[in-house]
Amino acid sequence: MDRSDPRSRRNFLWQSATMLGTALASTSATTAAVMAIHLIVVGLLVSGAGEFRARAADPPKEPPDFSQQQVVPLWPNGAPGSEGQTSPEKVQGKYPFRAVTNVHNPSLTVILPSKEKAAGAAVIVCPGGGFRGLMIDHDGYDVARWLSSHGVAAFVLKYRLMGQGANYKPDVHALADARRAVRLIRGRAKEWSIDPERVGMIGFSAGGYITFMASTQSEAGRQDANDPIERLSSRPDFQGLIYTAGDTSKISKETPPAFLAVAVDD
Repeated sequence: MDRSDPRSRRNFLWQSATMLGTALASTSATTAAVMAIHLIVVGLLVSGAGEFRARAADPPKEPPDFSQQQVVPLWPNGAPGSEGQTSPEKVQGKYPFRAVTNVHNPSLTVILPSKEKAAGAAVIVCPGGGFRGLMIDHDGYDVARWLSSHGVAAFVLKYRLMGQGANYKPDVHALADARRAVRLIRGRAKEWSIDPERVGMIGFSAGGYITFMASTQSEAGRQDANDPIERLSSRPDFQGLIYTAGDTSKISKETPPAFLAVAVDD
């Protein structure tokens, strides 16, 4: 493959997408998960940081319309630790470099594949932004759209950030949001035609750190919980860690399989 030739890159991505569908339809959930993350990330890297980011050189004037997409609050009655925080989210910048801030009601934006393409797997997409904002387009919606177009149910996670008028901490509040996201998708898997044992995460930069924490500090469900969602495991089945960091001492035999990618100048 010639990396300098756009047609060659597109052909490679098309072949990767085809293989991705086969992998996610595999009877081996672990093998499918590892192949899926590998192909997703290779597709991103080979295309020159992704079809998503390649568009940044000549982006559309208007962002994709997500007004009809389902947005699901992680906690219907408000997130623990966000009591009294009622100010709305803020969006700064222009597509594809918009940053979302002031997240007090963490949520998932649901971007499902067509029924004809659906492979039964799900990926939670965690945007980066240094815990000060969420780069919601090139680290979020664009990635999710690509996944759903190839049969993978995608869920863009808006997690709580540092500052923002509240004393949020990544290893407390953002981690709680990620754990809840995994549980919520498992709890509603039938509604979204998802295999509850094929729910993974992919995160970029700060979002990768959240993904790593969710994968290495997962919790088993509490069977005595009043909320049925809290009775489910928060462990992702696979993880993609893109230009991020993490405490490797947290890795254990229970840690889900991972694909890691960083740039030489990152």
